[in-house]
Amino acid sequence: MGRQKKPYPTGHFRLRCPKNYDKTKLYPIEIEYIFGGRAIRRNMNISVLVADWNPNGNGGRGEIRASMPDSARFNNLLLAKVNKVDAGLNEYNQKFPGQVNEEIIVSFLDDKPITRKDRGEDFVTFVNKRLDSEYSR
Repeated sequence: MGRQKKPYPTGHFRLRCPKNYDKTKLYPIEIEYIFGGRAIRRNMNISVLVADWNPNGNGGRGEIRASMPDSARFNNLLLAKVNKVDAGLNEYNQKFPGQVNEEIIVSFLDDKPITRKDRGEDFVTFVNKRLDSEYSR
């Protein structure tokens, strides 16, 4: 009963600033995915003032306020990145249901190719190949 858990996490943004922050200092924005209770974060190379950051904007994902110059362009860059990663995770989950893990999320965040340890092989075909190679010696 209750709400069904999503098979993969969706990303959101956070401003990386300390509890006692300086109002005049710029702080970096990070994309964050929480998987299995652990946060996976990557810097987006965009820094803003604390006053220019809206954590509840964009449906709770976070956005830059219009008080900052080029806020629309930066928000589009942030949304494009998170939508690209979310679409990749969705596609991977459809191909391999229930096999999304931290390594997969990190590879999508870093734009690296996904390398699976099993190379996408079924266990039965792996064993048959292994047995054929053992008996052919």
